[in-house]
Amino acid sequence: MSEERAAALLARCKLRVRKASDSELDRDIEQLISAAAEDLVRFGVKSEDVDEGSPLIDEAIIVFVLANYGGNPDRDKLMDVYMSHCTRLVFSEHRRPTTDE
Repeated sequence: MSEERAAALLARCKLRVRKASDSELDRDIEQLISAAAEDLVRFGVKSEDVDEGSPLIDEAIIVFVLANYGGNPDRDKLMDVYMSHCTRLVFSEHRRPTTDE
């Protein structure tokens, strides 16, 4: 993922979790962004698509961060939304080809 894309995702995630200032906690959000990106690839999304982004990929990453940042009481519901995004992604043009294809 390019530095520019990572910075843009960080800014969008901070906005979603209502975190306006820069602080050491940004590292936690950056870690969650990385975890979400790796999870999408593990789930079957093409890594180059995760690196480049799309509205659905970005929203999946942002929802993952929102669910896992700061002990969100709606974590389970948000993770269900995240899994729904993952399912839609693997049944789209973002799906990584299998060895049988």
